[in-house]
Amino acid sequence: MKKAVNNCIAQAMGLAAATVARYNELAQKGVDEDYGKEAYRLRPITQAPFYGYFMGGSLLCTCDGLRINDKCQVYDTNHKIIGGLYAIGNCSGSFFSGNYPEFFVGVAVGRTMTQGRLAVKAILENA
Repeated sequence: MKKAVNNCIAQAMGLAAATVARYNELAQKGVDEDYGKEAYRLRPITQAPFYGYFMGGSLLCTCDGLRINDKCQVYDTNHKIIGGLYAIGNCSGSFFSGNYPEFFVGVAVGRTMTQGRLAVKAILENA
């Protein structure tokens, strides 16, 4: 949606005008005291026209996940394989525990596809 006035975009998106005012205050300071957003990502919302869209919450990936072996078989808490249980992609291992490489589009998808192939090969070998 597109609006010419700051308060109109907030209202159209179901936000209180105070929310936008607070964000602008933090952007001017260069420090996000509310959510810890990096300073270089803070930009005041002051110049029309204003564009907005709703982005619902989602879980992008886990920071840890299930421990697996090279065949994507899941270990229990005693480091023993749980028969018939496989994990791939973001729910396995701790690939993204230190950092999510947001500028390398497809990293998670490529990893998931590769692990999916390995898991299916292991399943077929054990069938």
